[in-house]
Amino acid sequence: MLPFVFVSILSLFFAFFAEQRNSRIGMCVLALLLASFSGLRGPEVGIDTDQYYYFYEEILQGNGVFGIEDSFISFCEFLQIFSPDPALLIFVMSFLTNVLIVARLWTFRKSCSFAVMIAVYLAGYYPESMNIMRQFFAVALIFGGSYFLEKNKPLIFIPFLVIAISMHTSSIVGILLLFVYLWSVDDERKSMKRAAIAILVLPSFYIGYSRIMDAYEIYSRYFETVKQNFGFMLMYKMLLTVFICYISRYGFIRKGNEIVGQKIIDYRVLCFYVLGLCLCSLGMFFPYIDRIGLYFLMFEMPFWGWAVKSNEMSIPYRVFCYIFIGYLFLMTLLTDGHDIFPYKTIWGG
Repeated sequence: MLPFVFVSILSLFFAFFAEQRNSRIGMCVLALLLASFSGLRGPEVGIDTDQYYYFYEEILQGNGVFGIEDSFISFCEFLQIFSPDPALLIFVMSFLTNVLIVARLWTFRKSCSFAVMIAVYLAGYYPESMNIMRQFFAVALIFGGSYFLEKNKPLIFIPFLVIAISMHTSSIVGILLLFVYLWSVDDERKSMKRAAIAILVLPSFYIGYSRIMDAYEIYSRYFETVKQNFGFMLMYKMLLTVFICYISRYGFIRKGNEIVGQKIIDYRVLCFYVLGLCLCSLGMFFPYIDRIGLYFLMFEMPFWGWAVKSNEMSIPYRVFCYIFIGYLFLMTLLTDGHDIFPYKTIWGG
């Protein structure tokens, strides 16, 4: 527990330093710190880390591994050229995951608080990345690749999406990011937008038919079991999101000719975040389905980073944000839902 607390505090220090100095060096040190802590964890840290050790060793011995994408097996075979030690797989995937996520958050720094985004990541997602490692790698690929959609370079985003799907079938939902981008291009490109959607929709379903059917086979069974587990924190986030969107659109109070609180929000970030919350809410009724929302919940970080930086309502927004950050961090320490405590490195220390 103490190593995680120490790394979290140190990470926030580097995040604050990088933000205040606009320092890429500080950002890189932060990314390396998070990648190292996650990547050098022992097989007993995380619920399924030891399972990846088992997969890696089975593949090394030439035995069949079921329930895993062929591309991931090929990836393991490639790594085994360099080392038969499963620790290499954990390190490489954790390294790429954290570097992609931190680097993408860094691109939001002009409009969003980098330190706040990192705090949300540490409290809400970083511990989970040491559990569902393969899916989080796919999540990081799509989130990192979304930068190129922002820069109007959708063709560069597509390889990120393809690799993500090859690593984890659930990431096929990432195609929604591409469609939202195409739908939201400026008015001068409406005809191109509609043509691109028509061109992409049918081939994507045809080419990805097998993947879609695989995803259906894998995830349809999760809808067979119904449970009721209403999460306080999810409802809290939903209500605050509605409140912030309302204030952003209509303002809070009028001071002379100005309306306090009215501020343009990045509608793409908002759209993805709301979609993530909606998908995550399915987890209150169907086990594990909430994980599908992770591909869009990554935009929770820039949403709150924007809220606390670019609005006259910064102080109340900070209070709202710090409440759920503190709650999630405390729950991680008290319940250890991702089984990352006690933390041990690959050397046993």
